[in-house]
This record gives sequence, structure tokens and C-alpha cells, in this order.
Amino acid sequence: DVARGGALAEEAMAALRAVGDTRALAEVLFIVAAYAMHAGAFARMEALGGEALALFRALGDGGRIAETVWMLGVAAVFRGLPGDAVPLLAESLALYRERGDERGTIQALGTLGMAELHLGRHRRAAGVLEEAAEAARRHDDRWGQAMSLVQLGHVALAAGETDRAATLLAECAPLFRAVGNPLYVPWYLEGLAGVAAARGEWGRAARCCGAREALRAKLGSPLPAADPERYTRMLATIRATLGEEGFAAAHAAGTGMTLEAALAEGPGS
Repeated sequence: DVARGGALAEEAMAALRAVGDTRALAEVLFIVAAYAMHAGAFARMEALGGEALALFRALGDGGRIAETVWMLGVAAVFRGLPGDAVPLLAESLALYRERGDERGTIQALGTLGMAELHLGRHRRAAGVLEEAAEAARRHDDRWGQAMSLVQLGHVALAAGETDRAATLLAECAPLFRAVGNPLYVPWYLEGLAGVAAARGEWGRAARCCGAREALRAKLGSPLPAADPERYTRMLATIRATLGEEGFAAAHAAGTGMTLEAALAEGPGS
């Protein structure tokens, strides 16, 4: 019960403020901020996350500072403010590296690459994401691999390297299956749509867009497009090429796809 959980968290925060337990308050603030972020309540997330960060800084807790700064950076990307996210994610990355936290480093690199991709700085995004993918392979971090490779697929699409994008995306599906978390699968489907559109497979592109949007709605996720401006332009081109009726029919076919069917779609040859 999310509502009940939220009410209990509010009670806990009030009680901890009253007794002056800084450590416990910071931890509860962090947890509630994380829930708020996943619910798309970014204003609340930033308020609580900012308060938690100030407490963690006062406590000198480098690990929690890194995590909280990273979370604030993610929220900035999701709000469409990648320029604000970059310094936060760079700070998080530096802290993770300083602590020798490889998992955190992979996480921060992947999200920094996301911000650079959203800013259209594709060369920077490629460098960061390639480092993230290589580190994820070394540590058998399949989540990190999937997140990095799917974004590298979008970097390749932006560079007009359709075959490379298809190869990178083909690596993602088994990783997403192994992880079992569909949060970033909409980026995979967006990439498949991009490959299909680049090859003139307009019906397939519309179907993948429909599957992407249906999955996002099902997840209730605030996840933005992997490459927002490019996705908007691509949708407009697909719609104009197919016409309203053709686009609607192909798009609707995509919305009815199961997750497994979507992952089995593949980028084709």
C-alpha cells in the first residue's frame, strides 16, 4: 500500500526531526526521495533529496553523498534538465572512484552518458558509455551492460551508423531478459524503431514505437526518451510517411505486444 507507506514515512520523518536523530532522518529522507523519484514526483524528490544530502555532508558519509548526488542528477535528466545533471553526476562519479566503488562508478558513468546524449553531445556520450560498458563487462554487471549498450545504440543512430546500432541493440535483449527488470526496455524499443526507420521499414518502426509507449504506460515510469529530440522528429517522419491511418494501425499493433514479444522483435538484418 503506497499511500500507507507514504504516511508512515511522513510520521517517521516528523519523529526523527523531533528527537534530533540526524543519521536516521537522513536515511529516511533518502528512501522517501527515491520513492518520489520513481513515482515522477520530482519537486518532492529534490526537496527531500537536497535535505538528505545536506545531512550526509554534515555527517561526512561519502558513500551516501555519492548516492544522493547521483539520484539528484537522475532527477534532473528526467525533468529535461541534462545540463543541470552533468555537474551532479560528475561529482557522484568522482566520489565513487575515490572510494573504489566499481558498481557505483558504472552507475554514475551510465547516467552521465545519458545526460550527454540528451544534450546532443554524442562524442562525449560515446566515450563515457564505452567506459561504462567495459567496466560492466569486467564485473559481470548485466544491468550496467544493458543500460550502456542500449544508449550506445542511440549514439550510433545519431551518427548514421545503422548497422552498428543494430549490432549493439541485438546485444541488449538477452541482457534485459537476464536482469528481469524492464525499466529501460523502452529505450531498446525506441532504438529498434530508429533502426527500422533508417532502413525505410516504416510500419515496423511505428509498431516498435507503439510497443515502447505501451510499456512506458504499463510501468508508470517517468523515463524520458533515450534521445528526446531525435525521437520526436522520428515519430513525425513515420506518421507523415505512413499517413494517419497507416500509422495508427501499425502503432496499435505494437501496443498489443507482450514484453517477451517486444524483446524478441530484434533489430533485423
